[in-house]
Amino acid sequence: MRLELCTPDRPGLLSEVTRTFRENGLLVAQAEVSTKGDLASNVFYVTDAAGKAADQSAIDAVRERVGADCLVVSEEPRRACACTCMRVPPGPGGAPRRRGQPKGGTPRQRMSERKKMRANTSFFLASLSRN
Repeated sequence: MRLELCTPDRPGLLSEVTRTFRENGLLVAQAEVSTKGDLASNVFYVTDAAGKAADQSAIDAVRERVGADCLVVSEEPRRACACTCMRVPPGPGGAPRRRGQPKGGTPRQRMSERKKMRANTSFFLASLSRN
């Protein structure tokens, strides 16, 4: 289930909202958090503790606590992450490397790949904080 929260930003907002989810038995499967000026625009994809669709009574309790006018609820399923920071680098010959498969290349080449991945991750995180 997709929950979109648009409200004035304040210290502790994210902590308060996620605590409210937890107290009502909801797990955050994915979150998109951004702040523009003094407005927080957050999207949470939540499930129940078993990973199934969240119960409407739990959603209603969250809306009551957070504010019904600033929380929009939809049945949209969770989207796959579009970032490249968590993808496994390709193995020899460009084929995807499977878990447990030995890494190709020399130690120097592997170090270079790790540096590139760190740089990409840093750039991605920096772009999130600018929004």
